[in-house]
Amino acid sequence: MVVFLVFLLLAVQVLVGLWATSAVTGAAVDAARRVAGEAAADRPAARAEAEQEARRALGRFAAQVRFTWEMTADEVVLRVEARQLRFVPSLLGGLGAGQIDRTVRLRLERER
Repeated sequence: MVVFLVFLLLAVQVLVGLWATSAVTGAAVDAARRVAGEAAADRPAARAEAEQEARRALGRFAAQVRFTWEMTADEVVLRVEARQLRFVPSLLGGLGAGQIDRTVRLRLERER
């Protein structure tokens, strides 16, 4: 019974970790795409609106996520960092431990 519960806990850790990583990556891509698309309109509030929408999409998990924006003449760079959710005690190993760290780079959309 104990072995079954340990494997069940490990499975939950893996699944929740994959969900968190996918959700953070998806929110980052959507936010960066929104800012890159609106950069041609020269809207300074686009970053704040995109970040707010990404946080809304992440729900309660958004409290653990940090957004770092960089804008160059040609691209939008968004780095998103979050603490990985843990269900497995550290005594059972480092599975799922650590950080989610994603960087999204998108070119600015401009009319030619």
